[in-house]
Amino acid sequence: MNNRTPSKFSLPVYQTVFCTCAVCLFLGADIALRAGHAAPPVEPLKVVTAQEFRLVDKTGAERAALALQPDGSPYLSLTDKANARRITLRVRPDGGTAFAINDPDGKNRIAVETGADGSASMTLSGGKTKSGAGFLVAADGSPLVIVKDKDGTVAFMEPSPDPLGEDLAKPAGAKPDAGQKQPTSKK
Repeated sequence: MNNRTPSKFSLPVYQTVFCTCAVCLFLGADIALRAGHAAPPVEPLKVVTAQEFRLVDKTGAERAALALQPDGSPYLSLTDKANARRITLRVRPDGGTAFAINDPDGKNRIAVETGADGSASMTLSGGKTKSGAGFLVAADGSPLVIVKDKDGTVAFMEPSPDPLGEDLAKPAGAKPDAGQKQPTSKK
């Protein structure tokens, strides 16, 4: 008789348990090695293509937008916490450009523009008044400077639009400065 006690498990069961333990050991080692090494840095995208980008704050309010206007021209807008548009930059459909800075009430305070015709201008506006200043260089290169007082009345303009050369900044009837030509009347 055989003095050996029979085993509860046969040889195929031992092999299955051994193989399962070996696979678990290798998987565990792989996970441990991967966790111990930092992931390689992600390569940033070189090009992102879209028709609109919106930047929102932590509350979800839109604070900036880069988009195409319905006419196809590109537009950048920055807003304040009260959602008032404060800075805008755009290329117009005709090829001109515009850059504007607005106050919290939405009033345009500073504007710099170029025209498709080659002209360029810059305007500065008063806050609660109608005062301001404007500088223009026309497409032909001729300059214009204009300054308005708090009521919006022209206080200074150069060159003067008066064909006789009178200074519009002076009150009516004021005598000309020494050396200034006096207008002659035509008969």
